[in-house]
Amino acid sequence: MIGYVVDRSICKNNWLRLRSADLNFSSSLSPSATLRVDCTEGSRKINKNKEASAACAERSRSALSQLFFPSLSRPTISYLIFIIGLLSFVLTFPTVASGAEARIAVASNFIATIKRLKPQFEQQSGHKLTLHFGSTGKLYAQIINGAPFDLFLAADAVRPKKLEADGKAVAGSRFTYATGVLVLWIAEALVQPEKGKTAKTIFEQDEIKHISMTNPKLAPYGMAAKQFLQASNYWGKYQTRLLLGNNVAQTLQFVQSGGVGAGFIALAQVAAKKRNSASVWIIPTEKYMPLQQQAVLLKQGEDNLAAKAFIQFLKTKEVVKQIEEAGYSLEKEVNAKEGHGKKGDKKEKGSD
Repeated sequence: MIGYVVDRSICKNNWLRLRSADLNFSSSLSPSATLRVDCTEGSRKINKNKEASAACAERSRSALSQLFFPSLSRPTISYLIFIIGLLSFVLTFPTVASGAEARIAVASNFIATIKRLKPQFEQQSGHKLTLHFGSTGKLYAQIINGAPFDLFLAADAVRPKKLEADGKAVAGSRFTYATGVLVLWIAEALVQPEKGKTAKTIFEQDEIKHISMTNPKLAPYGMAAKQFLQASNYWGKYQTRLLLGNNVAQTLQFVQSGGVGAGFIALAQVAAKKRNSASVWIIPTEKYMPLQQQAVLLKQGEDNLAAKAFIQFLKTKEVVKQIEEAGYSLEKEVNAKEGHGKKGDKKEKGSD
């Protein structure tokens, strides 16, 4: 620090002028004040004698030492300068060596849940997550076309398996983080539980003009809704009255805006206090293939510390419990359904 000041100093007219504004640490001097050091001996031969120039610089160092540390010896001052420099490095090191950042592609049904988990993870780990939402089908298309994602949280097992098989995901990194639950949500204005008008009865009595659902070709929840309608012999009745959304988030918006009277969405999208209300009908799980939602580490994030740490975070008991409370199947149910995903895979392949 002192050496820097000396380099910018000018030895002229037998005096060394040091401006306070050039100093890199606080002093009692005003920015316009100058420190004058007698350099008569050195200035006589400043251009011819390096020793004289060095003597001039040495006088300036001594003057600075007296200015800032008047009562300390030179060895002590040197030691203090070393300690100050060391502390500066230590204090700034966390900023230089900050946590890693991971770009995560997330299926729309998991938006609310991951937004609650994100700040917890970042606070605990020091890493940062950048989230990108969309339907599983569209995110998959972006990934195979080179989108720079590190981790993929899909709403099915089909696409993660394909990415792994095609070498675009890290082998052995795929795991089930949740199993989704399909529900039919009816606009509250149409529901009259005291008269027996619930989401289930209104649907079965064909009292809904239009229903929204996610495009089966883009999203697993749309495929699940289609499977339910076909299995219950309602597909022919409602097929021409369906409003297709690009993802379940948009499907939910169709109902919220009043554009349609009902919509097939994820249970996790319904507020916890309304999940047992008359406006929500949890579709029987035997009517559609299990919504086994899998995550997979992509090749882009193979060495990404943040992505790897988030995978471990999702597997902790505390986080699994939070995911369950958000409206997904229990952990034991997820494990029990692992073997049933293969049947669903065959049906969903045609919807890619």
